[in-house]
Amino acid sequence: MTAMMKNYLHFTAGDTLLFQTWHPNSSGAIAGACIGLVLVGLLERWLSATRAGLESYWHQRTLALTSHDASEEKCCEDDTASEKSGSAAGRKITRSVPPFIAAHDVSRGTIYAVQTLLGYILMLAAMTFEAAPQASNISSIMRFSTALILTGLFAAVNAHFQLQFPPPRGVFVEDQEPNFCDGYDSVASNRTSFPLSGGIISLNSEHPQWTAAVFITNASNPTSFDNFTQITSFFQETIEGTFCMSFDLSQTNATGLTNGENVTIQILYDGGDGNLFQCADLTLDTSANVSSQSCTNTTSSSSGALHLVMLFKLRRKESPWEVAERKLVDPVLMYEEEELDLDVVNQSDICGTYVFDVKKHDQSEADLRNAVVIARQQLLQEIATKGLNVLLTESWNLTVYRQGKRRRIEVRYSGRPAHACGKLPLIHPPPFMEVLRDCLRS
Repeated sequence: MTAMMKNYLHFTAGDTLLFQTWHPNSSGAIAGACIGLVLVGLLERWLSATRAGLESYWHQRTLALTSHDASEEKCCEDDTASEKSGSAAGRKITRSVPPFIAAHDVSRGTIYAVQTLLGYILMLAAMTFEAAPQASNISSIMRFSTALILTGLFAAVNAHFQLQFPPPRGVFVEDQEPNFCDGYDSVASNRTSFPLSGGIISLNSEHPQWTAAVFITNASNPTSFDNFTQITSFFQETIEGTFCMSFDLSQTNATGLTNGENVTIQILYDGGDGNLFQCADLTLDTSANVSSQSCTNTTSSSSGALHLVMLFKLRRKESPWEVAERKLVDPVLMYEEEELDLDVVNQSDICGTYVFDVKKHDQSEADLRNAVVIARQQLLQEIATKGLNVLLTESWNLTVYRQGKRRRIEVRYSGRPAHACGKLPLIHPPPFMEVLRDCLRS
């Protein structure tokens, strides 16, 4: 190169872009370079959206492939059966690495590598510090290209989440997000009063699509993931910005919580590029009231950087979700007494709530059936972490929501978990699936 690149913001042509032979000087060459960068930015954003959708699909496929592994363990002896029965309910759900599935993980790695490469290309383009050429007839194209580059870089390096309420242990530390409690391994000196019922959880998401779950511990100073127990099922949301949900501890599977008890909750958040964690230290208080806390959700999923480009476009006000249809199936006994050799039966039912967004404008019977089946698979996987492997009774409640042309399916699946020795009989389909046909007539 005969001249050094200017390392400051300038408005003149002549910089080398990416390759030594790519040296746009004329108006036409600069316009072509701008169009090329625009296409790179659009491709990077498309890959990001595609990967988020595939993460949801891969998660559901993983559940389908792993939830039916029958327990072949030898039955316990009579003198140890009572001991197992007493300890099974108290087992904690520990954090585990998902199984390696080549079709999923190789594709995930390939897409992530290409997306990283595109982000690196945009970064190198931005490092030329060239904001506009001398030719005024294409200055608007160059400005748009620069804004799009910033959009890609913003999304590539600034995809995080922040717990807003209850307040986290400390100030958000971006580099520590993948670590236990965002890098804070000591409890906060000033715990937040939190109600046993009627609470909320609010966070800010910088991913357009993500999955999360809530864990809890009553350890005085938890130091690892093993101290925590999962109290909500994994739920998926398609929202970027502020997200708030009701959080009723009395309706979760957390047991033994009392007024005045000190607990710590940990939020596990996955936006498609790894698990992120934040913790909040609480004191349970039946008289605590969080109604003054704002609990509103962002209705737009556009990123902050994209708003710089599309500032002239007014945000469309979205209508609230409405209940379109609801079906309820009461508890049904799934096995005859002679079919199972039971050694542990849980004292109460366990339930989970699962939400599915329908891509099409209208849901089909297959969509409804798949939602119920996947909800059951998720619940079976959750009880498996507690040493249980069958649901003696099952019931479910399906609700279809609509918002304009959008559809959302929510399934609340319940059952009485137990542990059966030996080989399990053929699993029955969820009860009374035929009632779903009525949902299509609405």
